[in-house]
Amino acid sequence: MRLVSPEGSPAASIVLIGEAPADEELRQDRPFVGSAGRFLDSLIKLAGLYRGELYLTNICKHQVPGNKMARLPYEELVRWRAKLIDEINSLDGPKVIVPLGKYALESVTDKSGITNFRGSPLRPKESIKHDCVVVPTFHPSIMHYERYADWPLIVADLTKAKRIRDEGFEFPTFQFITRPTHVEVFDTLNMLLERKGMVTIDVETPHGLLSALREGWSRSEAISIPFFWGNGSNYWSYAEELALWEKLREVLPQLDWGNQNVMFDAESLDNHKIELKPAYWDPMLMHSCLYSEMKHD
Repeated sequence: MRLVSPEGSPAASIVLIGEAPADEELRQDRPFVGSAGRFLDSLIKLAGLYRGELYLTNICKHQVPGNKMARLPYEELVRWRAKLIDEINSLDGPKVIVPLGKYALESVTDKSGITNFRGSPLRPKESIKHDCVVVPTFHPSIMHYERYADWPLIVADLTKAKRIRDEGFEFPTFQFITRPTHVEVFDTLNMLLERKGMVTIDVETPHGLLSALREGWSRSEAISIPFFWGNGSNYWSYAEELALWEKLREVLPQLDWGNQNVMFDAESLDNHKIELKPAYWDPMLMHSCLYSEMKHD
């Protein structure tokens, strides 16, 4: 069985991990030189990187049945994943690992769901000895399957990997207040009023009722103000909730804010007699304007 070796210097600071070689990779004995590899080369350039500065490898070093990782026997996949970890640990000291697709993501983080995790800085699994950051993205082969318009997402993720390599990254220590007391809610609202900075405002309405109102004021600080528990019982007493709504109607209209899908949040709060300022930004609307050909849901 023919194997395709990795490509690049062991001292490379960014490692890209694919799945397995296909026909063209076997012919040239190089990873990522087929059609998906040509897509990847273009996306790398758009992200301000060049192939020669990267370490390119695959989980499995031989061609898998039908070029589908799902057809690789699980026991063999486990063996190749163990070898991949040894391979990564033998490198000099990568700063960023970029798993391409769900199989590579699972191999280096034990997390699953590439759609949910792509672009998110993650910690590697404990068996990886390097002090590095994992930035997953889609495998460029998705551009073969009616997903061509998703190329900006891969470029954005590769750009983030480059930025983390150049500037470093510190995982934040989150300070989230999720089951607040009445005093904590009022103290937080007063702080936001005095702070006069940008906040995010987000509402949750799982049963058609406003169940929680969340506010964030930094990348690591936020509060979730609940109104009822999952079983439908009230979180606050009648007097506490009445005082809370009065405070929200005082504070929220004075805040500069933005969030994803601001039209929904603004309408929900307007239904509760809280009229917010026009939002400063909405990444969903910005994304729709920048990449109108992509799906937005």
